[in-house]
Formats: sequence, C-alpha cells, structure tokens
Amino acid sequence: MHSPTIPFRLVSTQREEQLAQFNARKEIAWFGFRGAFKEPGLAIINFTKIEFGRQGGGGTSAINGGVIAAGFDAVLLPTEN
Repeated sequence: MHSPTIPFRLVSTQREEQLAQFNARKEIAWFGFRGAFKEPGLAIINFTKIEFGRQGGGGTSAINGGVIAAGFDAVLLPTEN
C-alpha cells in the first residue's frame, strides 16, 4: 500500500523561511542536522557531521537511536516566528 504525496501547504517563500529558521536553531547545529524540502511533499534531514559520540555502541558505525529520536523531535517542534 502506498499513500499519495500531499503537497506542502506553504508557498515556496514561506517554506524557505521556515527552513532557514529550522536550520538556524542551536540544537539542530549541535546534532549536525540539516533540513531540506524535496518536492512535491517530502521533508528530509541529513547529517552535516557525525561525531563519535553520536554513533551507536558496540563498535558500529550506526547512528545512536537517541540521536535519531532527537531528529524526529526537532522536526515536530514548531519553529518560532
């Protein structure tokens, strides 16, 4: 089953402003997150850096689950206007 993509409700200039505010937040920079929009309805978060303390244990190169949860929290937290 595949859900249809829902276009963003904000016009392009509003999306860019919201994205700039998101990427300027201190916790976003601290985790090394970088948000972006991909049309028609996809918002993504990438890492600009992955430091040793943000990787999982046991010698893996995987991202720590707490960092992944922080990414979800960050995108769900409203940006101040």
